[in-house]
Amino acid sequence: MIKKTTQTQIQTTVFLEETLPPNRLEELTLCGAFVGGGKRKKSAAVAYIKLDKSRDTDIEMTAITNNDKEDGEGENEEDDAATIGDATIRGIWASSETRICLILYWLFSFAIVSSDEMIPLFGLADNAGGLKLLPKSIGTFMSASGVFFICLNYPLYKYTVAKVGRRQCLINATLMFAPLTLLVPVSIFIDQGEVEEHTISWSVFLYLTFVVGCARLCASQYFSCISLMLNQSVQNPNHRGSMNGLSSLGDSFMKALAPVFAGRTFAGCVTSSLWTPRVGALVAFGCMSGLSLVVSLVSRRAKIDRLK
Repeated sequence: MIKKTTQTQIQTTVFLEETLPPNRLEELTLCGAFVGGGKRKKSAAVAYIKLDKSRDTDIEMTAITNNDKEDGEGENEEDDAATIGDATIRGIWASSETRICLILYWLFSFAIVSSDEMIPLFGLADNAGGLKLLPKSIGTFMSASGVFFICLNYPLYKYTVAKVGRRQCLINATLMFAPLTLLVPVSIFIDQGEVEEHTISWSVFLYLTFVVGCARLCASQYFSCISLMLNQSVQNPNHRGSMNGLSSLGDSFMKALAPVFAGRTFAGCVTSSLWTPRVGALVAFGCMSGLSLVVSLVSRRAKIDRLK
């Protein structure tokens, strides 16, 4: 079967019993040869597979790896592989689509985390700019909003992307997140009726559950779309791991800054002498709404039509 005289010849027979039914088991014979002679010159493997026992037909598959080395050349075999290009931060950032998607991802991540940090501060605030609630009451409506979010997240995402596409879904999510964030401090003006101090009424509970749950739905829709668009924007599939690492690095940096920004902004707004505490709460959440609108505007005007 091998025309050249070889120094070493190995022949094995294997039956594929685990993966095929008995009536389709075929005999597999491998013959391997190595040609040496002082220096590494060539290695070859030839496989003969009998595909049909009723026919005298053999399929020959040959894989030859040429490791010929000239005198004076290095011994590094990795140089023989096809070079793809290094996945550097500079190379990833050079793509305009990837760069825009990364910036959008980081900005909205900052807005989401800041809003999530501001809601408990709003609930705990003991002046007119807050609800004066105990942590237990805050956890109650936050948990209820999570249940609301879980029930609608996947069906809503599947329906929206099928109807309008990923990019428009992303834009819609940022447009809806802005007013929903601004509606959170409106709960101050809801009449709670006769309730015990530091407890939440049913009207405020249901209102915040719905508003916060819808805001979380928008955030989930956005991050699902932008994550897929980020991976699609990378020209070389082998660079996606590095790109995701870069996006996580920026996201971690934004999540570190967001709580500081949210705390200082809310405290400064509700204690400012320029307006009443209630107006200050609206101003604080309005900053997050404004940032969401900026992300929506950039998403609409960005030249990322290919990532639909």
